[in-house]
Amino acid sequence: MGQESIDLVRRAFSAFAERDPDALLALVGPDVEFFPPTASIAGHETPYRGEEGLRQYLDDVARIWEVLEVVPHEYREVGDQVVALGRVYGRGVDGLLVDSPTGWIWTIDDGKIVAGRVFTSRQEALDAAGLGK
Repeated sequence: MGQESIDLVRRAFSAFAERDPDALLALVGPDVEFFPPTASIAGHETPYRGEEGLRQYLDDVARIWEVLEVVPHEYREVGDQVVALGRVYGRGVDGLLVDSPTGWIWTIDDGKIVAGRVFTSRQEALDAAGLGK
């Protein structure tokens, strides 16, 4: 894995920032599962799955958020996962404001992202990756 996995995750963040579904889908496995807080805000009780799920996620982001900016600034490789730590800034169409430390864990298999989970705190992500204090 190494730097290639971290670069893969960086490209995924860039594709999300550009809201480019084709670029994002080129980086993930066909059965990718993604668990972001936006799912519960959008009324989904299950993760976003596969190509259709990621397209739905981007549609939900556009519908729910006037602004949603993710700013990862630290990356750590742990086995087949990349832990990214940073912040999320958001302003919902309903007035919800978010400015929060955030962590992400991305699972990589055969050069593709196969799972992603967003954590609402840096420590929660570190603990989930086995890197807690």
